[in-house]
Amino acid sequence: MMNPLILLSFDLEEFDVPEEYGAIDDTTKFKVSLQGLEPVLELLHRLNVKATFFVTANFAIHHPSKMLEIAKYSRPKSIVKCTVDPAP
Repeated sequence: MMNPLILLSFDLEEFDVPEEYGAIDDTTKFKVSLQGLEPVLELLHRLNVKATFFVTANFAIHHPSKMLEIAKYSRPKSIVKCTVDPAP
């Protein structure tokens, strides 16, 4: 008998929707994203579930300790290193 399987993935980036209506500072962008991330990580921990996270380089650069925490809840080999050249 096959085990049921669900694949979970989450996009993690700076919250920038309000920029459509005016400027928003980086601190606020990251704060909103982190507030949304915390309950997700708590739920994954409580249920002992792994997931794949797609994270912007900007978020990863600004929150390296959070990236280590995310790695605890990530599927094996789902973290890929990449380099990004800044826009001119």
